[in-house]
Formats: sequence, structure tokens, C-alpha cells
Amino acid sequence: MENTRGPINIRADLTELSKVRQEITAPCTGWGMSRLATLRFVLAVDEVTANIIEHGVDDEDCWIEIRVDEKDKNVVVQIIDSGRPFDPTLVDDFDPRSVTRRKRGFGIHLIKLIACKIEYCRTSDSKNCLTLTLPIT
Repeated sequence: MENTRGPINIRADLTELSKVRQEITAPCTGWGMSRLATLRFVLAVDEVTANIIEHGVDDEDCWIEIRVDEKDKNVVVQIIDSGRPFDPTLVDDFDPRSVTRRKRGFGIHLIKLIACKIEYCRTSDSKNCLTLTLPIT
């Protein structure tokens, strides 16, 4: 079974994050995802989107597209942007010794902990496409 949620399009602006959180929560609840799993999913998508806005684009004229699907008892989200190329799957694993030295940089680690599958590609039209998969539990 597959259920697709229409794309969510936002400006690359941190004030848009609340819209993203709201828009992606409703379908997860409808698909039977537990409250805890939904919160984790929303956190992962929020982190990816915030990282794109803070590090991947130079201005608010860039748009981010988010697609949420339910497929084979998983929630699958694609986050597509036209920012600088960046593959978070290539980032080294988290080093807990770095906690005392820095206050930021835990987002990718959180995403890797939450998602059971992470895929990145650069599309033919030069956009980043990050796909996160989480089981519906």
C-alpha cells in the first residue's frame, strides 16, 4: 500500500520550519505511527531542513520541496533543494568526545540515529535529494 502526501514547498527561511512540522505530523498520525515515532520523524525532517537553510543556501529565494509517503509500512520523506551539493551520508560518525568542544553539529548524528535508511543523490537538474525512511511503529 502506498499513500502519498502532496509536496510541501517552503522558502529557505527558518520561520518556515513550523509549517513543515505541522504539515508532516498529520499524515504520520493518520498512518498509525506512534506519537514517539512521529516526534522522532518530525525531529529528523526539521534537522535536515534547518541544515539546508543554515548551511546549504545563500538566500531566501531558494525553495525546498518535501514529499512524504507511506510505503510498505514505512514513512518515506524526500527533501529536495537547489542549494550547494552536500551528502550527509558521507559525514563521519559522531565522536562523543567532541561534546565538550562544540555546541553545534549534532543534527546529522540525530538523523542517522532516527532514520533506518538514508539516501542522497544529486538530480539531473542539479538539486540535492535526501530520502529518509522510518518504520511505522
